[in-house]
Parts: sequence; structure tokens; C-alpha cells
Amino acid sequence: MTALSAETLTAVGRMSVAAAEVEELLDWVGGPGGGDPLAGARAAVRGGPGDLVNAVEAAATQLTIARSYLRRLVVDGGDPGPAAFADAAGMLTRCRGWMLALIEEHRGSVHEDDLAAGVAGVAQGVGG
Repeated sequence: MTALSAETLTAVGRMSVAAAEVEELLDWVGGPGGGDPLAGARAAVRGGPGDLVNAVEAAATQLTIARSYLRRLVVDGGDPGPAAFADAAGMLTRCRGWMLALIEEHRGSVHEDDLAAGVAGVAQGVGG
């Protein structure tokens, strides 16, 4: 692997943090039981409000894009460039914000008993 610019390293770090934040929220949506956060979130929203299902699927798409950039960088030796990583971080951050807003809007659709505490904890515990 070739040396990366400071700009690329910063963008990769921001994207990685944004991806972790989305995965943390997906894990929370999926509820107890552990396992794959995305699979758990998909199961939790199945049959629920369409916009919440769409938000989970959008998060899945953005996570896939972020992982493909990392794979390209680490495995294939290519550098998508700092702009690609920055764009992916921005999309992940927007997906997370959208999911948080929808969870608040759809109280009762996902873990009613834990909803307020969980959303508040995720929103306060993770910057963004």
C-alpha cells in the first residue's frame, strides 16, 4: 500500500467514525440479541412504516459504499481519494440523522419501552 496523504487519512477516519455511528444505531434499532446490526434492524422494522424501512435500507447502501472504498484502498491498492471518503462520511451522517428523526416520529414502531432512552443515548453518546 502506498503512503496516503494527510487529507485522505483524515477523510478515511471521518468515514470510519460515521460508519460506526450508523452501525451503532442499527444495532440499537435491532434490539437485544446481538449479531449483525443490519440484519437485526431490518427484522425490527419489517412491516413497519415505509420511511423507516427505507432509512434502514439507505443506511445499508451507504455502509456498502463505504466498505467498497475501504476495500479498494486496502485490498486493491487504489485510492478513491479524499473527496470520495468525505462524501461517504457525509451520506452516512445524513442517514443517521434521518433514522434518528424517523425513530422519534414513529414511536411505538420500534422498541416502545426503550425508544426515548435509546435515541437520547445514541444522540448524546455519538458526535455528529
